[in-house]
Amino acid sequence: MPDGLRSQRSPGPDLRTRLIHAGLRLVERSGASHLSLREVARRAGVSHMAPYSHFRNKSDLLAAIAVAGFGLLRDRLGAAARKHDGLPADQFLAAGLAYVEMSLEHPQLINLMFGGVIRPQDFTEALNAARGLAFADLATIVRDAMSSGAFRPGDPAAAAFAGWAIAHGFTQLAMGGELNSKLGVRTRTAQITRARQILIQLVNGLRQA
Repeated sequence: MPDGLRSQRSPGPDLRTRLIHAGLRLVERSGASHLSLREVARRAGVSHMAPYSHFRNKSDLLAAIAVAGFGLLRDRLGAAARKHDGLPADQFLAAGLAYVEMSLEHPQLINLMFGGVIRPQDFTEALNAARGLAFADLATIVRDAMSSGAFRPGDPAAAAFAGWAIAHGFTQLAMGGELNSKLGVRTRTAQITRARQILIQLVNGLRQA
């Protein structure tokens, strides 16, 4: 389980929270496709019918797990950005690197959140809200950078999306072995170093001339 979610557990979490945590562990171990409500119930130590008191079906539970994932993502990006308060360009770079690091550490969770595992028609209101908040945080950093003159004027949402796309694409290629085969990047430390170099190029392109 991601450390951020583990730390949020209370000594006696309610049944819904226990089921989400159990489901998250299964997703992290073997991916969303292998998750079942029956197995989640078994791991949570409850009857096989208990999940249905909180989730209509597997898609409903996966949406709740994804919401927890977006909460963790916001925590990770926010913590990285706060280390550079007052320097929005550095905050943008730090947030991008934090996304890369989380993706490499928790690929199955990121795949659940962004890989099309949950169909758009199965998005819950909570999931739509969580997805929007995570992106809004990044767009706010870019907007602040533009307002302060650190970045040239433009569309904050488009620039934020470009950074997100680069970070996400980088991790997908890294996990697929492309960094190793194309650039000889083999270790996690080297992956982060290369990600920093690539994101710095984006940040430099957004800076005021």
